Amino acid sequence: MADLTLSTTDIGSLRDILDLADSRSTAPSPAVVEELLRCIERLFDADDAAFHAMDARDFSYQHVQEVVGDEAVVLDAAGLAAWGADDDPGLQVLRDHWWVSSCSLIERTGAPVATSLRSWVSERRWAEHPVHKECLPYVDELILGYPWEVPDRYGSSSVARPVRRSAIAT
Repeated sequence: MADLTLSTTDIGSLRDILDLADSRSTAPSPAVVEELLRCIERLFDADDAAFHAMDARDFSYQHVQEVVGDEAVVLDAAGLAAWGADDDPGLQVLRDHWWVSSCSLIERTGAPVATSLRSWVSERRWAEHPVHKECLPYVDELILGYPWEVPDRYGSSSVARPVRRSAIAT
C-alpha cells in the first residue's frame, strides 16, 4: 500500500481486518489480535505491528502484543510483571519526552488519533532525538490510538485518561 494505490490483496486485507474487528462475529482474544496485527503488518508493509493497552497516568501496561515477522509476543499481567518495564532505560527516555511526542496526542486531545512520526518530526530531527536513539529505532511509526473510559470506584465513567493503542512501526 506504500505506493498509495489499493491492490486486490490490500482490499482483501481490509476486509479481513473488518471481519476480525467485528466482535459480533469474532470473540476478542490474543489469537484474534495476532491475526489482526498480521493483516495490518501486511497491509502497510511494516516491519512489525503492536497493540499496547497502557494507562498513561502512570505508564503501566495492562496488555502488550506484537508481531515481528514470524515471531509473536503476548504479555499478560504475569508476563508484564516478569518483563520489568520499569527497569528499561529506553522506556524512561520515552516517559521523559511523552508529553511533547506524537504518542501523547490521545491524552492531550482526548480524541482518537491516527498519525505518523513524520507528521510531527522531520527525518533529521528524529534521527537526533533521544527517543529514537534509545527507545524507538524506527524510521517512521504510524500510531492508531483511542481513549478508553474506565469506570471509577464509584461506578461512574472517569475521564478518558487510560489509553489503548496500536502502534505500527515501519
